[in-house]
Amino acid sequence: MISHYNSVFGKTKIVLVCCFATGLSLFYFSAFKNLELAIALGLAAIALLFDTVRLNKALNHFLSNKHHFTTIHSALESTLKDALKNRQLYQLIKNELFVIFYAFFAKNFPEEHTDNVNSFSYAKSSNARDIFWVVAVAQIPTLPFIHFIVEKEVNFLAAWFVSTLTIWSVIYYLAQVHAVRLRSIQLTETNLSYKFGLAWDAEISFADITLARKLNYTDTPNPFDFFISPLGTSKNIVIEFNQPIKFKGRYFITKKRSKAVISLDNPEAFLSQLADRGVSIT
Repeated sequence: MISHYNSVFGKTKIVLVCCFATGLSLFYFSAFKNLELAIALGLAAIALLFDTVRLNKALNHFLSNKHHFTTIHSALESTLKDALKNRQLYQLIKNELFVIFYAFFAKNFPEEHTDNVNSFSYAKSSNARDIFWVVAVAQIPTLPFIHFIVEKEVNFLAAWFVSTLTIWSVIYYLAQVHAVRLRSIQLTETNLSYKFGLAWDAEISFADITLARKLNYTDTPNPFDFFISPLGTSKNIVIEFNQPIKFKGRYFITKKRSKAVISLDNPEAFLSQLADRGVSIT
């Protein structure tokens, strides 16, 4: 099994490194001339070789590690902490590393098994794939034109800044496509562990939940009163709390809300399990 993943990962690593090297080379060709260009390319090649070796070690460690954990994400967190060693460094760059892993490597793993008792899928109702294609189609075809205009009207650094952010946003939404498959919503005997891909998570005690119910057509949730995950067509539930609950996002962004609307692939089973754990269902 490990040899299979090593083979698949090998192809992904080659594509990833080639794309990164191409982008970096284009940047250097527009930024430097003659001797400066040669020095910059040389330093970049050395750094890229070093990063590739580190990437190989990290992926091999992850593959040997993942059998000791119940989820892919837990194994990934452990691997990154071991590889980076420094807690502050891990907190600083973990979001970017998660995005890279889920965007380029997570596609090789099957969807996380959910039993609709302790774990629940939201991959279909999340619309993550549709959102990715909307973002990609809207941004990538026009990117060269925008890059050219910004470089001409401002400078090359501004152009590359805009291009990098645009490409990163597309990569992030690609990562979300796979993260929603591999990070299910969990129920324990005391807590609801909420996740939405790489975007949001929260640990919610059942003691803090006053009621849960299906969202109906008369409800008009707004983002100031509700925490709202991307909504499915008709598979949304409302959860109300007796105090504001902190939902944690990327880059230390948080939201505190007393109500939440979330989507699940099987909301009926989820509400049934909440009822079995003492939550009031209306």
